[in-house]
Amino acid sequence: MQLSYNNQSLLATGCYEADDPGITRFGKQVIQEMNRVGMVIDMSHSAERSTLHAIELSSRPIAITHANPVFFHPALRNKSNTVLKALAESGGMLGLSLYPFHLKDGSACTLASFCEMIEETV
Repeated sequence: MQLSYNNQSLLATGCYEADDPGITRFGKQVIQEMNRVGMVIDMSHSAERSTLHAIELSSRPIAITHANPVFFHPALRNKSNTVLKALAESGGMLGLSLYPFHLKDGSACTLASFCEMIEETV
């Protein structure tokens, strides 16, 4: 379950917000309950600090199911090396995105370019 969808929610800050105070008080309770029942936390649409905060707060690995590294393309939804490193160190999962607005060169992104991004990310 995603804790935010691009904008501020009652749980976390979305990637389109200018200010990211992190996971809210209610969000902390939701993460705890999600961990308890075995639900996966998805931070694909969340902002940097909120994502790092969720990784820190969760007793289970989280997921970013559809985003790319910001080094590949500077889309607001793509994730920084800091987030990707924290995700990997916590045992989390990264799923990459084929959405044109997340790709270098948009819909003209080549398979070779996408595979190079995967290799560099790994």
